[in-house]
Amino acid sequence: MVTLENGYKISIMLTEKCNLKCSHCYMSANYKGKSLSKKQISTIINNLPNNIKRISITGGEPYMERDNLYFMLEQINNKFKDADLEIRLETNGTFFYQSEESILKEVNNLIEKNVKTLRMSDDSFHVDGGLNLNNFYNIEKVIKKHNLKIDVSILKQGKVLSWGRAETLDKKYIEPKNCLNRKDSLSCPYFYLTLDGDVSTCAWKCAPSLGNVFVDSWDRIVENLNSPLQMAILNSDIKTVIKLVSKNGTEEKQFLKYLKYGQCAVCKKMFKGTYNE
Repeated sequence: MVTLENGYKISIMLTEKCNLKCSHCYMSANYKGKSLSKKQISTIINNLPNNIKRISITGGEPYMERDNLYFMLEQINNKFKDADLEIRLETNGTFFYQSEESILKEVNNLIEKNVKTLRMSDDSFHVDGGLNLNNFYNIEKVIKKHNLKIDVSILKQGKVLSWGRAETLDKKYIEPKNCLNRKDSLSCPYFYLTLDGDVSTCAWKCAPSLGNVFVDSWDRIVENLNSPLQMAILNSDIKTVIKLVSKNGTEEKQFLKYLKYGQCAVCKKMFKGTYNE
């Protein structure tokens, strides 16, 4: 049985908008797109259960909605002021990486708002999308120089899933990749929220929704974790997932063929249309 007794992690998408145009982006993000409103942010944060280990704020690029980003951080701190919580901000850094002064100002601002980790990427996909590497590397240099109390986590990708904009990439950049869920996800589940409030156990949000934070209680959402299908997804047991969603032997054999392209590709095929792409 899956519960939240050992805590949980959650990734909240603030906006679909992004100022870069990275060739690997599974969302095909650009300057257009939906964002959470302040009312929606309040509803999401207020309805979260207390036993939380990490909140990751993602996009798109969260700084495309700077005011709402700060509002979300305020809401998180008000709700979880006594919790041992890691707040992680996923950003490309371009909104504050122009100078040492701007980096200092913004990083100190984030520290005051209890952001513990900046998660960023310096791969060729981001560079092609418009990232200035010299400015980007200055962020970590300034943080170290001034001994600022915030961690920097750099995600380096040489190959990616064939998803969204990446579907047009050369095959040398594409890799089969296993589901991000692991067996320990059963004891500490990771939730991913869409802008519409749907809750998924899939980082790419292609799996069936557990429920909706704007409609359902978290007790109901957690209860839905214990369905055979959701437990198989959490356990990254894609072969069991295939058996559960297949209506006949022919369909099961068809899905099994996709395993050679990676488990995520299998789920995308099975759950196509679950979310709007």
